[in-house]
Amino acid sequence: MKKIVAALALGAGLWGLSACERADDVSAVAPADDGVTVSDPRMVLNAVSGRPAAIYFTVTNNRDRPITIRGASVADAQSAELHEYMEWDRQMVMGQMGPLVLQPGESVEFVPGGRHLMAMGVAPTLQPGGTTEVTLNLLGGGSETFSTPILAAGSVAETPPPVPAATGAAAGHNHQ
Repeated sequence: MKKIVAALALGAGLWGLSACERADDVSAVAPADDGVTVSDPRMVLNAVSGRPAAIYFTVTNNRDRPITIRGASVADAQSAELHEYMEWDRQMVMGQMGPLVLQPGESVEFVPGGRHLMAMGVAPTLQPGGTTEVTLNLLGGGSETFSTPILAAGSVAETPPPVPAATGAAAGHNHQ
């Protein structure tokens, strides 16, 4: 246990030193506007007033190094969270996701039933037919802001995918 704690402390110290060394390196915190592409964005309002809206899009890393999306914000919303659906106890559940690393040339889709951005506390001024600004926050201080059209509830299918049947050793296994 002591070895693990010492290794973690050493790693944190080295990370801190490397961060200090890179403070003068402008490329370490360069904005993403020259290397990240966002396509097919859309915000879908909830049918129930006061409930979160969902935002879908595809993001592509055009840089020659990995990028990490660590969070997001939405204009005229109180907060925003990156979410994804996952299987838990043979049920599809939605939960907040951790940082997302995109390798050079990689694209990731934020789609109904998969990864998506949730906007909470959406202002009543955000209405179907309008637009709003979304900002993806990148590790290292960069960001990517894009405009997205606002759609009415029901404009896209938002049902999570079905859970596949258990096979192999998992078949017949029941925790109840």
